[in-house]
Amino acid sequence: DLPCVLREDTLQTLEGGTYNVRKCWTEKGDDSLGEQTPTGLNRRTSCTLPTVTSFKDDINQRPEWLQYCLTMLQHPASRFRVWWGPLGMILLAYDVITIPLRFFGLEESLTMTVISWIARLYWSLDMMFSFTTGFYDAGVLVLDLRRTTMNYLKGWFVFDLLVVCLDWVLLIWEDFNSDTEGLPRLSKTMRITRLFRLVRLGRLLKVGAITETLQEQISSESASIHYSIVRIILWLMVMNHVLACFWFGVASMSEDRSWITVNQLQSESVAYQYTTSLHWAVAQLGVGQTEIEAVSLPERIFSILV
Repeated sequence: DLPCVLREDTLQTLEGGTYNVRKCWTEKGDDSLGEQTPTGLNRRTSCTLPTVTSFKDDINQRPEWLQYCLTMLQHPASRFRVWWGPLGMILLAYDVITIPLRFFGLEESLTMTVISWIARLYWSLDMMFSFTTGFYDAGVLVLDLRRTTMNYLKGWFVFDLLVVCLDWVLLIWEDFNSDTEGLPRLSKTMRITRLFRLVRLGRLLKVGAITETLQEQISSESASIHYSIVRIILWLMVMNHVLACFWFGVASMSEDRSWITVNQLQSESVAYQYTTSLHWAVAQLGVGQTEIEAVSLPERIFSILV
């Protein structure tokens, strides 16, 4: 029943017929009538959104260092984050595979050295970008520099700082001890270095949040189920790989007899040693049997923990 405002001399022609406009159609209603709404409905209040010009003017009033930081704020789903995140997943997968394999005496090649440098630079820059990356708080996107900084400081900052600093310290430590090759203390230094490098595997804790975020983007229920199954299988493969390397590492660090010496595997190839350790790790899940048994106290304790 809202009034319709038309010109008084308007005529409507339909199928050759001419019709005069009704008087009620041409009457202008009161201003108060236009504000009426049906019962039970509330008119949405209008709001004035800041324009791009006003936003820029607001930034220009800030200090120069703050202006630069505000322009660096990144949406969590921006193009930069879309390729930056998967790159980190690839480097993390590289660490998960190669770092535990160092227990088998895996030698560092030129390719591994280059990838290690790329990984160090990546995680160092990732700390800087994490301060300026937005996040979702109860479904609401937050792109405020102060809140993004506090969110990162309360979250992964301490762990990231520890791992990144430890990685650079180990690099300097290895270069400092590189001239001691052939001395008995070198083996102890390498063992300590291998143990400290395992801290980098703690980044696997971030994978859970990333995979859950990817699963939320899947609209198909069947595809989501298949994704969950693949994720579980991959997680089991990673866990068995890490356990197999740790099992060999515990035995190789033992100065007394170990399952390696008892089964006379010290002269076997790295591939055979790894597959034997992997066979033991898979058997701990109740799949198959293995003749490998713990023969020392550290090995027995590790078996109990597994």
